[in-house]
Formats: sequence, structure tokens, C-alpha cells
Amino acid sequence: ETIIERSPGHSVTQRARLSLGNLFFSAEQWDPAARQYKAILDNEQQAPDLVPYAMNNLILAFKELGLYDGALELTRKYIERFPTDPQLQNKRIDIGVLYQKLGYYDQSVLHLQSLLDGADSDTEAEVRYYIGESYFSKGDYQQAILEFLKVPYLVTQRTRIDWVATSFYMAGRSYEKMSKFDQAISMYKQIIERPNIDAQFRAAAQKEIDRVKALVKSQR
Repeated sequence: ETIIERSPGHSVTQRARLSLGNLFFSAEQWDPAARQYKAILDNEQQAPDLVPYAMNNLILAFKELGLYDGALELTRKYIERFPTDPQLQNKRIDIGVLYQKLGYYDQSVLHLQSLLDGADSDTEAEVRYYIGESYFSKGDYQQAILEFLKVPYLVTQRTRIDWVATSFYMAGRSYEKMSKFDQAISMYKQIIERPNIDAQFRAAAQKEIDRVKALVKSQR
């Protein structure tokens, strides 16, 4: 903050803003973080090399703040300005997810489906999961299930998100929405029975099974 105050208009100020924004972001203070990133973009000629970092981090801050319109607009600008970014596919997927957050479910599905051509197996797994989420949010649970159940057969490697466990869980929730409780339990059991599923997910799946069984029992 002292550097920013003492060196206005200097490129070092922009680097200080990026660092300060990152500190706020790490402390989950999204609004002050966003203000620092935006200040860099408002004066990007002072440190053009920082623009992609500031844009990327501002997108993340907007998403945390629930400002999905702003995140969507900035993601489109990012794709347009940095077409050679190796992580661009993630940004394209993000657009589909942001459409979903904004309630544009059909648009989300169409956009995500357009990303399937040429996608490798693991990317397709992620995209199909989000397509399933859009159908789920739209209330088309049968179509959601069809998408979720494709995912476990596409995943080839473990990633930060366990798409296999998450997809079976969402398939279970979809069956519950349709009052097909036996099928829902079957989906949760898949999480327990599949190899390489984290113990935390297995325990959570067992809780879901117990909850659904109790629900069915109470209805009799």
C-alpha cells in the first residue's frame, strides 16, 4: 500500500497492486482484490505484461462475488486478446459454466456441446459433466443422467476434481428428483464400489444412501 501511495503512475505500482490483490484474494476478501486487479486494467499501458494476470484474477474474483455477467464479458475479452494461451480451453469451458450460473441453460448446453469436437477424453468428461449440470438445473433430469453417466467411462486420469464420484453423485440426485430412489441408491453405491475413489467421497456416499433409505421408509 505504501508503494502504491508513493509511486503513482510507475510500473512498480502495478506490480504492487497485483501482489496486494493476490493477498486480498488469499484472504477471501474478493471485493478489495477485484478493485486492485481492475485498477491494473484501467491503466494497463503502465505494465502491459501484467494484463493477462490481472484479467484472469479479476475473472476469478468476479465469480467469487457472484458477478457472473462481468466474469462472462471479461472471459470473452480474454479469449479474444490472448488466443495463444495454452489454458484457453479452460476459459471456453468457463463460458458454458457462466451461462449456466446466469440461468441460460440452453445456451450453456449448446456452447459446451460445441467444445466436444476434437476434445480429448478427459476434456470431454469435464464438458459432459457441465452439460449434465445444465440439464439438471433446467429440470431435465433424464437427460442430465444420460450425460452424467458418460463421464466415468471417459476419465483416464485423476485431476483436482474427481469427475467420476461427482458424476455418480449428481446422477443419484437426478434420480431422487424423479423419485426413483432405488436407482439413486445404486448411483451412490457406485461411488463406494469404484476403485480409486477418495475415502471422503465414499463416506459421503454412504450418508446419502442412509438418508434415502430413511426417506423411503418414512413414506411407507
